[in-house]
Amino acid sequence: MIKINNTDFTTKYIIDAKFKIKGVVEKSDIVGAIFGQR
Repeated sequence: MIKINNTDFTTKYIIDAKFKIKGVVEKSDIVGAIFGQR
């Protein structure tokens, strides 16, 4: 469990990543790439 702004959250994954991107992408594209979604 983690706490953000005094609110408790149960987490399944904690990911710390950096990306270099050329072009325009959506947040959902990044999440899909991490978890192998198409």
